[in-house]
Amino acid sequence: MCVFLSAVYWIFAATVSLFYGIHAVTIHLRAPEGPSYGVPQDCKPWRNYREVRSHPWFLHQAWFNFAGSLMGWAAGYYAYWRLDRGNAGAFEAGLLLAAALGMTGYLPRTLNGIAGSFGVFADKLRELISRGA
Repeated sequence: MCVFLSAVYWIFAATVSLFYGIHAVTIHLRAPEGPSYGVPQDCKPWRNYREVRSHPWFLHQAWFNFAGSLMGWAAGYYAYWRLDRGNAGAFEAGLLLAAALGMTGYLPRTLNGIAGSFGVFADKLRELISRGA
């Protein structure tokens, strides 16, 4: 990829990532299937956040979603670079999956779900052990 197209790609990636960083909380809270985290559907998070969540929570969400989106764009760029050099395998498929999730704003949610599943697994395991003892 030439330097000009690379620059355009990264400027676009940073702009989209900034958009997701600022608005992902609102986007995902409005989705009927999305988790509400105790925030009412009619809440405008960046206007009346103190009524429902703390300022640090929203700042964390902005950073988390910005970084997740930018990671997706970086994975897409790296996948293109590897595929352009003739590499095609499971690693590249994983990169493309991460890119698709990140570019659409779902990589942070996916990673959060994976991380949360370990706690659910530990709780179930503790429950099974306590029943058997």
